[in-house]
Amino acid sequence: MRPEADVLELRRRYNNMYVPSDFFSTNFRWVDAFPPHTPFTLDQSCSFHVMNKEVDPVIENNTVLEPPDADYIFSAKVMLMSMPTMEEIFRKCCSLAEDKEKERENDDARDFVHPTRLVNFLVGLRGKNETMAIGGPWSPSLDGQDPEKDPSVLVKTAIRTCRALTGVDLSYCTQWYRFLEIYYRRAETTHKGRLVPARVETVVLFLPDVWSCVPARLEWDGLHHNYKKQLERRLKAEQDIAAGVTTEEKAQTSSSKKNNHKLEGGESTGEIKKDPTHYSELDPKIMK
Repeated sequence: MRPEADVLELRRRYNNMYVPSDFFSTNFRWVDAFPPHTPFTLDQSCSFHVMNKEVDPVIENNTVLEPPDADYIFSAKVMLMSMPTMEEIFRKCCSLAEDKEKERENDDARDFVHPTRLVNFLVGLRGKNETMAIGGPWSPSLDGQDPEKDPSVLVKTAIRTCRALTGVDLSYCTQWYRFLEIYYRRAETTHKGRLVPARVETVVLFLPDVWSCVPARLEWDGLHHNYKKQLERRLKAEQDIAAGVTTEEKAQTSSSKKNNHKLEGGESTGEIKKDPTHYSELDPKIMK
């Protein structure tokens, strides 16, 4: 396989993949990162929990995604891999020798899955259904100078932008595999009030060892406790609001009953009491 591909090569390999109009080339760096004698191994497990957007983070996150000097001439994205343990992969994909005899007889009824369905990636969502890799633009002031010659610069970009978008701190990762480089030929445009000339922009996708960031048991228990306390506070606030509404409704109902008693006692000349309509005469289409 050639380590690079242009538009024609991509369309030949992936018929259903959308290729942007300003894309012109890509470089498959995984060929260098994982040569045949040292392949990538799936011996580490990791999983991500996506919180509801209404849940406030318990750890303060002041990371800046796009500082004033952000420059899209270089961008860093991350491939956050999620997968179960190897034991679980084997158990879900095939029969094991230690399985009971009865289970082996019912292998046809078991729901085996392909291994690729157990390996997932955490991605962002733009709009309703457009997925995107997590990351952002390079910043000379925050990430360092000369990303072409210094590989650690874009690693810092990946750490900063990933934390700003997801809250995941990748600074504990020890391995950063340069997986893919994508090149775009951008036309002249205006960004945040300044003119950006026509140029080639480079997007680098990294595959970090995210399992190095998995919190220890004590850290996980602390996070669990903090989120539990936050949920209790929110539930209590909602109960207090509901109790206040109920009290107000009771007061309105009591006031309404008093007014009805006055009207029935002859203080009003109009008749407000009506007999209920028979169900056979009701029309659901005009009911409110």
